[in-house]
Amino acid sequence: MDNSDIYTKAQHCGAEEWILKADDQSADGQRAVLLWNNFGKLYLAIRDGTLVAVPSYSEDCVWILD
Repeated sequence: MDNSDIYTKAQHCGAEEWILKADDQSADGQRAVLLWNNFGKLYLAIRDGTLVAVPSYSEDCVWILD
C-alpha cells in the first residue's frame, strides 16, 4: 500500500477533508466537479478503476455527474 490509497471509512482528522474545488456546467448541461484534499494538496482521480490521490491535475480528476 502506498500513500495514494483512498479510504472510504470516515476518519476524524483533517487529512480526510475533501473540498469541492470546481463545479462547472457545460453548454450541453453536463456537470463536472473536481475534488481536492485540503491536507495533502492532492486531487481525487479514478485510475484503472481505483480511487487514487494524485499531486497534479489531469483529465481523470474530472468527475462528470449524471
